[in-house]
Amino acid sequence: MGLARGWHVTSPARRAQLSGAVAALVSRRSWGIVWLIALAVSAAIHVLGFPGLQDHPPYRIDFDVYRTGGQVVLDGGDIFAILPALAQGDHLPFTYPPIAALIFTLFTFVPLGVGSTLMTLASIAGLGYCLVLVARFTWNISARTAIGLTLPLLALGLWIGPVRETLLFGQINILLMVGILAGLLAGTAPWRPSGRTDGGGNPARASLWGPLLVGLVSAVKLTPLVFGLYYLARRDFRGAAAMTAGFAASTGIGFAVLPGASVEYWTTTLLSSERIGAPSFATNQGFNGLLQRLVGEGTTASAIWVALSIASIAVIGILAWALSRAGRPADAALAVALVSLFASPVTWGHHWVWIVPFAIVVLRIALPRLTSDAAPLPAPLVRYARILAVAGALIFYATPYWLVPHNDGAEQNWSVLDHIVGNAFVLWALAYLVLLAWWARVPQSAEPAGKVSPANG
Repeated sequence: MGLARGWHVTSPARRAQLSGAVAALVSRRSWGIVWLIALAVSAAIHVLGFPGLQDHPPYRIDFDVYRTGGQVVLDGGDIFAILPALAQGDHLPFTYPPIAALIFTLFTFVPLGVGSTLMTLASIAGLGYCLVLVARFTWNISARTAIGLTLPLLALGLWIGPVRETLLFGQINILLMVGILAGLLAGTAPWRPSGRTDGGGNPARASLWGPLLVGLVSAVKLTPLVFGLYYLARRDFRGAAAMTAGFAASTGIGFAVLPGASVEYWTTTLLSSERIGAPSFATNQGFNGLLQRLVGEGTTASAIWVALSIASIAVIGILAWALSRAGRPADAALAVALVSLFASPVTWGHHWVWIVPFAIVVLRIALPRLTSDAAPLPAPLVRYARILAVAGALIFYATPYWLVPHNDGAEQNWSVLDHIVGNAFVLWALAYLVLLAWWARVPQSAEPAGKVSPANG
């Protein structure tokens, strides 16, 4: 009765305010349920296969290569000869360092279908982890808020071209990204996206597990070695040394267990680019691929590629230093990721899974009201970020390199429009680099809403 009386004496304005708050809460919860269902359906399709169009579970050829390479190691064979026939009869080469083959022996202890399903589930969970981790640093928010904020991006991100292809092939790209971002950003708890900082926005100084982990990932696939630039940009020479030690120790294990294969890899296989396909193929979305298509295959394109790669290391190294000084370590780490994509001799389209955490930074700038900054962002910067967000969604969903001629050397005869469309990943990333440079010049707000402190992180 008292409750009823209390309700009736509430003023109309107060009732309207309460009603609006409840409606907003219900709306947020309703949308959260919608996105959770969307994520569950998307994940189920990727894990189990599209009904009526794929096997259940789908056959993932790259996972089969990893597993077969691991089996060859256990059988005492030569992992760098053409592998035994895969499940569907293909004969493909193994292109990873020997330490990777040793790790891939773990895949042989479960059936192919079970292993590829577990890989897909781990990749989906890993992508969510990366989004939450980057969001905590970028928006300076709690883990719970970051999970809610990134849920739609994860549900939609599973259908972005590079992620879609990674899951379809059973590639390890996302898991490598997890190891890198956890090592660079997650502090003392890699299994928990803490987002703890040292008070200046940078990851709190912790044990050396992080750089050691990045070193291990670099030994599995050499491209992540460029993330040593992150430590150098922050003048974290201890971290750089630990990363180097992690790489050397992991590679040393490969030499100790597989000495013959290690010598063959580092003296012959690593230099045999034809093992992984023609560098001018349309899906090679890095500087080298762009130049091999634009200039033509040969030493001229290779020389320009080397020069551009060195320039990108210098420019992005300075940018990473500026972002770190501005208290934006996640942005600095993602800037360095651009080096791995630009400078690698082969950057297949599915290597661009980094686009999903890139989107966190773009949306942070494009939607400043989500942060309630003390100082408003420059309007031109916000507009530029919004244009970049829309363009990125279209480009990375459509994977334009499949829309232009791409078989039997057709890339050598592309028109100007074909080059623009077929190199869209690289062109978008250059525009993203401009955004990061612009963003680095904007002072960080004194106290964004939802700030995470070491005490509550």
